[in-house]
Amino acid sequence: MRAHDKWMKKIEAEYEVHECPKLPAAGVEVIFDTQLHQSRGTWRLSIYREANEEDLEANHYLENIGDLLWSKSVEIAFCPYCGKDLYDGACHR
Repeated sequence: MRAHDKWMKKIEAEYEVHECPKLPAAGVEVIFDTQLHQSRGTWRLSIYREANEEDLEANHYLENIGDLLWSKSVEIAFCPYCGKDLYDGACHR
C-alpha cells in the first residue's frame, strides 16, 4: 500500500461531523478530522460561502453555482451553537 493510500485511510477513519440541530442550514460545519501536517485529529468550526446565481452574474471569473468563494476554519473544543463538549466521551485518538 502506498504512503498516500495509508494517509487517506487515516483521514477517512478519523472524520466525523457534529450533528447539531442549532447549526445554520448552510455555510457552517463542525467537523473532526486530521489536517495534512497534524499528528492527531481536532474539532474545527468551518465557515464558508458558496457562489449563488447573483455571484455568477456579478463576477465573470466564477463558473458554477456552489463554487467556494471563501472559507475560514478554527479549532474548537465546544460547539458554539449548542455548547456540547466535543471531546467528552469521544473515541478520538
